[in-house]
Amino acid sequence: MAPPIYIFGQTQGLPLHAARHVALPRAISNDEAPLIFPYKDINPSNTFPYVTAAIIALNVLIFVGQFAMDGSVAQSVNTYGFRPVSLISMSTEGESPATPIITLFLSMFMHGGLMHLVGNMLFLWICGDNIEDVMGHGFYAFFYVIGGLIASLTHTVFAMDSPVPMIGASGAVAAVLGAYLVLFPKARIKTLVIIFLFFTVVLIPAWLLIGFWILTNLFMGVLSLASPMAGGVAWFAHLGGLAFGVLLALPFKGRLRHATRVHATFRQWPNEWRL
Repeated sequence: MAPPIYIFGQTQGLPLHAARHVALPRAISNDEAPLIFPYKDINPSNTFPYVTAAIIALNVLIFVGQFAMDGSVAQSVNTYGFRPVSLISMSTEGESPATPIITLFLSMFMHGGLMHLVGNMLFLWICGDNIEDVMGHGFYAFFYVIGGLIASLTHTVFAMDSPVPMIGASGAVAAVLGAYLVLFPKARIKTLVIIFLFFTVVLIPAWLLIGFWILTNLFMGVLSLASPMAGGVAWFAHLGGLAFGVLLALPFKGRLRHATRVHATFRQWPNEWRL
């Protein structure tokens, strides 16, 4: 059986070399290679994920706004995409009228195409509800935004001179995945596997799925160092966001273990735990 080929986000209409975030690799069928599509976790939460739903809605609205600019996403990426070189020099670059700080925030809610948006929002919905449930709505909103900023700054460290505009939510989504890996490593994720006309649903533990994603990003990130100006995927942004998520989730690990041991729901946690 031929190994799967992973295509990391060629989106029609994007400016050449635009750096993008992609939440998880999409396995594209090649000869006998399977297509793998995670779509749901078996890990119920105790509260409705208001913040996660609001983040998804905001991303969708901004994506619609990108098309409203000129009928495609290319102009919006050139105008509002985050450019590391602009942050280092604290000056605008290319066609952007926005300051580097504005693009640093805005770019994490922009996407380069429909599949880019759907992929990121799908994994945010799969994992975000449980992390929001544990952290509390307010702290989770803070966690998500800071995770996205850390991801973009990590990318900047490895590409300080890059004028390539970067967009995408998956740096922030990577932070959510990192927290999920710490708090729910054994949670099972329903994954659709398609081989030719045969398809089935398998349950993959979160540690295996996210672990594979980490190894992929590490491998591709090291390879990208040989061509730092090339466009494609901001691998180190993903890793920076994930590392932040892991570190922020560690203090919640003991609290989650305690709640499980006494069979308490998160609503019964002491108020000082609900940040």
